[in-house]
Amino acid sequence: MKNKCDFYMDKFLALDKGERIPLSVSLHLLKCKNCRSQVRLLTKSEKLFSKYAKSSSGENSASVKKIIEQIAPDYNPEKYKVTIFQWIIYGILLTVGIFFFIIFARTTQLQAFITSISLAGALCGYSALFVGTNLDFFIKKIDSLNKTSEKGLQEF
Repeated sequence: MKNKCDFYMDKFLALDKGERIPLSVSLHLLKCKNCRSQVRLLTKSEKLFSKYAKSSSGENSASVKKIIEQIAPDYNPEKYKVTIFQWIIYGILLTVGIFFFIIFARTTQLQAFITSISLAGALCGYSALFVGTNLDFFIKKIDSLNKTSEKGLQEF
């Protein structure tokens, strides 16, 4: 039993922060109270440490910029930046295009089915690209919501 717990704790500790926990580890944590309490204590200690840890991002950012300039002197992060405004415009154009196609298309039943599947795929692809490229924004938003709810619970 101890060997099995060590195996699953090693798997858990090998994960990066925010990485999805594998199903086998999750099942073991549901069954094993000892491992579950260890994980809970590790999570609490990480939160406490991150609260009091001071980051020296000012010093590191200059050194990171120097390293990037040495590796890729032509790199410009602003060049690849896509704004939310552009996503909104493309989404509106996609929606207008879909409605235009639906209104003016004269199709048979099979063609209508294939077209609807294609349009659904386009919408899913657009949504996936939007969320995937703006994932940092969504994570920060969720994290800030969690912090405000924790603050409200502490005040309560």
